[in-house]
Amino acid sequence: MGKNFLLTEQVSGLATHLSVVPGVRQAVPIRAKAGAQYLLTVVGSNDSPRQLLVLRRGDDLALVFLDEAVPNGAPDLVIQDFFVHQDVNLLGLGGDGRLMTYVVGANSKLTTCAN
Repeated sequence: MGKNFLLTEQVSGLATHLSVVPGVRQAVPIRAKAGAQYLLTVVGSNDSPRQLLVLRRGDDLALVFLDEAVPNGAPDLVIQDFFVHQDVNLLGLGGDGRLMTYVVGANSKLTTCAN
């Protein structure tokens, strides 16, 4: 069985959790909020996805989890209006458990988190 992922949205001290199951052919949508921190983790672990395909689609950030083989390459998660807000971050956990920021470009394949 493949990995499932958890997206935790934290805004003003309030956290919301959203489960993401890769490869279901319909992206999970979430609307970005100003000042939000989005933490991606692997369910049941203290780890984050290591292989992400990040696509900018207008103001939206589309993510394909490459840790799991998704034959059609369709997005698994779309954070709508991600690029509208300057203070929104996509975070992961490094191998040592520290919070790390995914460096999000226009269209890129991310294989690790950056310090």
